Amino acid sequence: MRAPCTSIECTGGNPYGFACRIKVAGRSFDFDGLDMGDLQAMKGAINKAMTHARRARREWEGAQE
Repeated sequence: MRAPCTSIECTGGNPYGFACRIKVAGRSFDFDGLDMGDLQAMKGAINKAMTHARRARREWEGAQE
């Protein structure tokens, strides 16, 4: 099941200030006061987790053959 970030928007008229609401398994998590660096760090962490998951899946699929 995918857990999309339901919205990312500029807040308070600051083009470098962001808020994000993430919905996971029916629960919402709100983050406010994020800056560009925070978003880059989140992106890096998500990319790292996805890379790890893809490698683990390939290893698992290889073991099933």
